[in-house]
Amino acid sequence: MSLFSMNRKIKAAYIKFNDHDCPNFTYCAMLLGLMAQIINKLKSYDYGYIFSDPVDPNDAPNYHDIIKTPMDYSTIMSKLEDGGYAEFAAMHNTNERNDSVDNEVDSQTAMERILCGVIRDINQVFHNCLVFNSESTSFYRAA
Repeated sequence: MSLFSMNRKIKAAYIKFNDHDCPNFTYCAMLLGLMAQIINKLKSYDYGYIFSDPVDPNDAPNYHDIIKTPMDYSTIMSKLEDGGYAEFAAMHNTNERNDSVDNEVDSQTAMERILCGVIRDINQVFHNCLVFNSESTSFYRAA
């Protein structure tokens, strides 16, 4: 998929946040497109393939016993392109958050919360790898 069509797809997925949640929606959509570029760049690194797809239970049978929030680059891209991060835009309307972040999250725009959700998931990829694998493995070092 070309960068232009990817950005159009991402922009369309978050169009409902235009104007009232992001005064400069085009800029916000561009930032989401840049997040997609970053994920593609991460995939292209030597060990990027390790994190590209969900962990196969046949390769790591106890993975889901240890890792409760699995995450990978393809899942992040799918959520980004399909509007899956819109849930973060509504965070200020829920009581499911930790109270220590209430003021910080409430001061963010919907698009800022969406961007933070993408970054959180990228961090989750590496966190999971570091938790599941021992320090002596190439997987651990790749993370």
